[in-house]
Amino acid sequence: MTLFEISVLAKKSPLLAEPKIKSFIEETFHVEVAWLKINISAVSLNSVNGFLGLISGEEFFFKFHAEEGEKETVSEYYRAEFLESSGFPVIMPLYKSTKAGEQFLMYPRINAPTFFEVCDREDRRFLETGAYDETQYESIINAEREACEKTRKIFEQSLHIASSETVTQESIWQLFSTRLCGDQSRLSLFYLQKHLSLPDNTTILFDELAEYTWEINGTQYPENLQTLIESAQKIVHPKWQKEWACVTAHGDDHNGNKFFFPNDDPALVFFDPAFAGEHIPAILAFIKTTFHDVFAHPLWFYSPADREEKIHFSWEMNVQEKKIKITHDISFDRAPIRKALLDIKREFLWKPLVSLLRSKNMLPKNTETFLRLALFCCPFLAVNLINTQIYSPKMSLLGLSKAVEMGHISPYILGME
Repeated sequence: MTLFEISVLAKKSPLLAEPKIKSFIEETFHVEVAWLKINISAVSLNSVNGFLGLISGEEFFFKFHAEEGEKETVSEYYRAEFLESSGFPVIMPLYKSTKAGEQFLMYPRINAPTFFEVCDREDRRFLETGAYDETQYESIINAEREACEKTRKIFEQSLHIASSETVTQESIWQLFSTRLCGDQSRLSLFYLQKHLSLPDNTTILFDELAEYTWEINGTQYPENLQTLIESAQKIVHPKWQKEWACVTAHGDDHNGNKFFFPNDDPALVFFDPAFAGEHIPAILAFIKTTFHDVFAHPLWFYSPADREEKIHFSWEMNVQEKKIKITHDISFDRAPIRKALLDIKREFLWKPLVSLLRSKNMLPKNTETFLRLALFCCPFLAVNLINTQIYSPKMSLLGLSKAVEMGHISPYILGME
């Protein structure tokens, strides 16, 4: 059984997947596993993690990431050494397999929460009480600011020009163009020729819905899903530029890939460098952290069932005019800590990056279009938004509306002034 097959099994039945993972570890690393437990986590959308103990008494945190068809599309994951040498605070694995289709990491067991878990608790606290734990709030903000400042310095030091041929080799494209292009892409597997369940117990073919224009919270969005998809296939692609301004980056540094040590320096330590690279396009490097740490909250993306009953949501569909109207109350008013995190990312990452690239004539034309299309890809391709086992019809429409919103995001939010 491949790791991808094991990861699929783990989402359905962790108890059945655990002995498969145990066997993989013992065969790959020649160790004896005494016990192993998968960690059930909302943030583990495309990965599996957990804890294990060896017969020797050592305990580890493990994580692996497996994608459809990765043996054909990815040559190597998990190159953490250059992140550490570049100055990123990153936890190095003690055991690792980087073979295509068998990428697996084992870290010394760390008794610290991820930054995702800490922020998620504060989201839930605010939704219930209307207030944050003030001490926790300040520690979150300080940790985010410190991490962004450190990351900014690294991208300034590592900025360089690379050819599209070089950039194409970076595994970060597995999160974007690979998921969007081809017969075995997530676009094909998740959406094309698939039926979407609607809140009125009817269904519509996704390909038909993709032709509808959207009105969301009173705003008309000119580009429908079909246009956004076709544009992203051309633009969020390594061949879009002959040469790219590139940086060394983690590439997938959302809060689920950072451990939080509030009393240490640094407070945030990275792990799981599955998509890290030395030639990552600068304007792509921070897309994942921007969406997943900010716009995926509160709760609607990662924990839709926990949020559904408390969302004010309505929808109307005009079949003749091919229009859909959505209203919802998912906003920064419901999670002001996310607005604060966005402000820090804009001030300490996006604005300095845009300014630096512009000063060196490295900012591509149509960067604004690239950014909004890359952000569109994040919710649309990270999970199957029309999978009825995860999203109800109401939450599927909300998720698709959020993808449309990302595809039209204001350039100001990302420091484009």
